[in-house]
Amino acid sequence: MDLAENIVSVGVPTAVGEHLVGIAVHWAAPGTIGTFGRVVFGGHIASALVGRGIEIGGFGMVWGAGFIAVTARVAERNPALRALQQAAEALHLLVLSEIAFYDQGELIWRTVHPPGAAGFERFLTKQICRAATEELAAETAAFAAAASPDSPMGSGPVKE
Repeated sequence: MDLAENIVSVGVPTAVGEHLVGIAVHWAAPGTIGTFGRVVFGGHIASALVGRGIEIGGFGMVWGAGFIAVTARVAERNPALRALQQAAEALHLLVLSEIAFYDQGELIWRTVHPPGAAGFERFLTKQICRAATEELAAETAAFAAAASPDSPMGSGPVKE
């Protein structure tokens, strides 16, 4: 399943005992978080969950101008939500964060932090997922080209 399918498929009911949780960090500055920021933030969130004994059944990430959102499929919703909150606190990003879970009965996202926040699903639209997938594909192609033996930055032999 590619990035967009993983994020967009959140409307599909999950297996019994499996919950979908998410965290989004948004800021007022224009632009995206960049590759390094996505790797660091995504790794921090995954580590926060796994480090608290929470098994991740699936993991997705999407980003756009001024935000990054991560979703994870987990067996236990409440411990995962607490782990997401603690992860945001550890990075001093709780004030910029939204933490939510997907209500399987109502088929909607419910934000638990901060109270009264706009719908979490606004981070997960098809257009946003498509743009993130396209950006990731372009970055992957650029990295592959840079690593080519023919590239001045590539992994070929050192030329004197």
